[in-house]
Amino acid sequence: MSLAHQPDMPIAPVIALSHGGGPLPLLGDKNHDAIVSSLRNKVPQILRLGTSSAPKAMVLVTAH
Repeated sequence: MSLAHQPDMPIAPVIALSHGGGPLPLLGDKNHDAIVSSLRNKVPQILRLGTSSAPKAMVLVTAH
């Protein structure tokens, strides 16, 4: 089997987040306003939330 993309196999969206910044975006730190705004606006677009193409499941991979 080839690992190349098959025309009949849809490509799932991917969002990769590093935890290097710690939890500050979650704590309302003003220095993280840009990342918070980006996550609020871009992630729903990438995942096509609110459409029939939205993912029905997610995979989370972590080293913790």
